[in-house]
Amino acid sequence: MMMLNLQHLVLLGLLTAGLHWLFARSSVMEWFWGKLTPDGAVANLVDCAACSGFWLALGVWAMGVRPLAGIVTWWPVEGVLTGVLGIALTPVIEGVILWGLAITAIEEEVHHDEGDEKRKDAAEPAPPVPPLPPPRH
Repeated sequence: MMMLNLQHLVLLGLLTAGLHWLFARSSVMEWFWGKLTPDGAVANLVDCAACSGFWLALGVWAMGVRPLAGIVTWWPVEGVLTGVLGIALTPVIEGVILWGLAITAIEEEVHHDEGDEKRKDAAEPAPPVPPLPPPRH
């Protein structure tokens, strides 16, 4: 029975999302991609999570992560299909990871602000929004 290798699929998604964030979104690499080509074409390609996901998934597949090992037997097709999985998985898993980081940062900020009674940004609550007038007939 042919089945998708779930552990390798999860590993593929986490590796491609993490690598894309490291290569494209981190401040350390931003300078490098901007200087690589004068018009920034490489930086634009790297910014696209799906475009980068294909190439990153191909690299991860070449290192031995094989989510389609039992399904596809011919190696070139397996590599291309793994790249297509990278197109689908990289933006989604990267979005979930970044959403989790954002939620953690918001919770951390709220947690630190709970004990601070004299915050400068603590203003009066906004007045309630008045109800809409009834429709005219």
